[in-house]
Amino acid sequence: MRKLLTLMMLATTLLVACEPSNEEQPRATLKITSEVEMLFTVDGGEGVILYQIDNYSGTAPVSVECEAEWIDLLGVEAESVKFEVKRSVVEEPRQAIITLSIEGSAESVTIKQAAAEPLKADVVFEAKELNGSYYGTAYTPEIGSLFYQVILSDNGTRAELEFKPNSIYYYFGIFSDQPADESNPKVPNGVYTFDNTYSFQPGVFDDSFSAYYISNDTECNWQPFIDGRIEVSDNHIDAMVTLADGTVHHITYDGDLTLTYPKNSSLSGDYNFSMTDAYIDACNYGDYYAAGGNNWLVYVYPDYEVGTGEGFWLDIIAHDYNEQSIAGEYICKETFETGVFFPGFTAAGIYYGSWYIDYENFQPKGEKLAPIISGSIKITEGTDGTATLSIEGVDDCDNKITCQITGNTYYYNFSDFE
Repeated sequence: MRKLLTLMMLATTLLVACEPSNEEQPRATLKITSEVEMLFTVDGGEGVILYQIDNYSGTAPVSVECEAEWIDLLGVEAESVKFEVKRSVVEEPRQAIITLSIEGSAESVTIKQAAAEPLKADVVFEAKELNGSYYGTAYTPEIGSLFYQVILSDNGTRAELEFKPNSIYYYFGIFSDQPADESNPKVPNGVYTFDNTYSFQPGVFDDSFSAYYISNDTECNWQPFIDGRIEVSDNHIDAMVTLADGTVHHITYDGDLTLTYPKNSSLSGDYNFSMTDAYIDACNYGDYYAAGGNNWLVYVYPDYEVGTGEGFWLDIIAHDYNEQSIAGEYICKETFETGVFFPGFTAAGIYYGSWYIDYENFQPKGEKLAPIISGSIKITEGTDGTATLSIEGVDDCDNKITCQITGNTYYYNFSDFE
């Protein structure tokens, strides 16, 4: 992109009474008074070009031009031009020309920058899985750059912060000016350099959304990046990053660049069942979302003593503030309003929202597991302390989950929870 900075020079005009003259006025002459070749290290930095102008008439601007993307023109003053050379990640020397001109008189300065040292990888990692999301301008409404969360790993992930045991993950928060098809977003081709200034400009991967994670059976440890470069081409990603401990990791991935997550449902088709004598815990968290009704977490267990078998987790906002009732009709929505139940999702390995669950000792067993992401629930309550739940839901694999549940209900008040 051609960069152009212009300074209109102001001159004092002397008015002299004289006879008109046909003599040609001398033209302005621009001369560079600093070095005409400047050398920069791989780290770059700021530079100043000094110049002087003779016979300036005050009728034309001083222009400064440079076509190199790695040089930023910072400003033009009466006798100097300031510029900045960006840090190089290119493993070859590079050079560019900065040209100053006025009234047809022009001179140039050659800017040369040393090559970056080839990085020797301490770790070479061939990623088997690509996951992630496209957020558009959700994080950058004022800047307008487009955010892609890219996750490369050996075992994949079901959600943005869910880590499987004994797995390795590289997170890259890429910012681009290339929009995605939101129904089928792909990582955009390009070169992206590490940025820790929170510029969120196209062509960077940002420190705040990028890191290295490694998990074992019990925990997940992480390290930030301190430098790096990513190249994305058709069905290929090549990244070289330096971690906080100084180790250099070379990551490659070959395959489809579509950003998605695996489905959470383990069901293989539509599912229909009924349950009597269920054990229902209804936990009231008050008007947690300031929606105008109590927020209830409803745990439906198959029994009181063993807690093994089919059931549900439901996250609802009731129609009122009654602390002894969850009766009503609810629609699956992501909005904070009365009469809704929240769709199921995972984050950092934790289940949120509403789920069909196969329990073992009151804990999710995982053999049968499905988030309810749409549908309706009707809850009626009897005078004998029982409740009946009629659930018609759909999971994230488009399986229909239909059930009728009746059981004793126990109410707990956690409205002081923050």
